[in-house]
Amino acid sequence: MSETVSLDIQAVLSRYLTPEQIDRYYEQVMKQNRQVNLVSRETKRVDFDRLVAESLLPLGFLPSGMNGYLDIGSGGGFPSVPILMSGAVDGDCTLVERTGKKARALEQILTGLTLSASVTALNFHEIREIGSVELVTLRYVKLSESLLSKIMSSLAPSGKFVYYSTPGFDTGDMLSTIFKYQSPQDAVIKSFTVFSK
Repeated sequence: MSETVSLDIQAVLSRYLTPEQIDRYYEQVMKQNRQVNLVSRETKRVDFDRLVAESLLPLGFLPSGMNGYLDIGSGGGFPSVPILMSGAVDGDCTLVERTGKKARALEQILTGLTLSASVTALNFHEIREIGSVELVTLRYVKLSESLLSKIMSSLAPSGKFVYYSTPGFDTGDMLSTIFKYQSPQDAVIKSFTVFSK
């Protein structure tokens, strides 16, 4: 199943975050970016706002108050930090970032924003025990069939998995919806896929 949605960056941002929250996040990322490459050095504020809005866009298609959150390949915190700042998730939150330097930078960002989440500096496949969560996100890691299988087994019965792209393989009879979007400033059509348990 496929749907087309609109990305009005300012509308999405103002729905979930205050300007002060976005400013603080931008400052934290840019501060850490001096030591560790979290975002491109050419990232302008308008690009950063778009990344935050794209991170939050799927929330409009998910249940509110999801309990337990897992993000894989967290890097500089997209989409995890905007989602955490929005208050859309409760309970234990785990951010998986296999690169040690990026994991430490992410911990500093979370501390600077007074957000509560644990950062795990491992490859997702190396994690033995994962508690049942209602939301899993994956943005900058390519989805494989084995990764999808492990993610779906981590989801609670009512859980959702958001992949910030379109799978490059047939997902069979899994319940999923592909959402296509583009911002008025960008001619590129992007997508995210929501899988349901």
